[in-house]
Amino acid sequence: EYAPDARGITFGGYIKGWYSSVWSNFPSNTKRDDFRSVIDFWLIPYFGGKSFFHITGVELQKFVATLKHQSGPKSGEPLSRSRILNVLLVFKTIWNDAVEEHRWNLPDPCRGLKKHLPKKKKKVVEVFRFSEWEAVMNAMAPYYRPVTKLMTITGLIASEIAALKKSHIRDGYLHVEQSIVRGEESDELKTIYRERRIPLTRAISEILEEAAAKNPGDYLFTMENGMTF
Repeated sequence: EYAPDARGITFGGYIKGWYSSVWSNFPSNTKRDDFRSVIDFWLIPYFGGKSFFHITGVELQKFVATLKHQSGPKSGEPLSRSRILNVLLVFKTIWNDAVEEHRWNLPDPCRGLKKHLPKKKKKVVEVFRFSEWEAVMNAMAPYYRPVTKLMTITGLIASEIAALKKSHIRDGYLHVEQSIVRGEESDELKTIYRERRIPLTRAISEILEEAAAKNPGDYLFTMENGMTF
């Protein structure tokens, strides 16, 4: 059975077919948008005309060196390690699909690449003193104080808050099992560890009861104008 040589297929040429055969079948619009953004902005400009045979580990090192902020106050500075890894994740997905599809025996160009990435910066955690927290709450529009309190007590993030429904309150728990990202509801959360159930303490129950009474629809929390949180 004929298998095209890796020298004869460019990254850009492969992407055209990959969009219709693989990318279009991604279950999430968010994932499609994220992949397309990385491909069009970072990958195609650099790898578009290169054949898979010529995309080596050395070439990947050169590519990583070009990953810099294009505008703003950090213009010209390297992207963070996490953003570079996100770009490489998209590249590796496409690379693996091409190698698998055409049964190429090519060395992985990403092997050993992590030692060439920027070092992970240590996060400095800043916390509010209680008096500062009170000042923030007092300065906030009253409508958003309950949901801000809930986020502080539970660690819920905005995408999880947006998807909370009255039906998620059951059996003495608040069940966190959906999210809304860019207006699209999903049964997938940011990571597998985000799916959980939170015991309904008195403080949490009071916030949720107030929210359920205020909002006539399925969702517990919305923006003040009725739009998705």
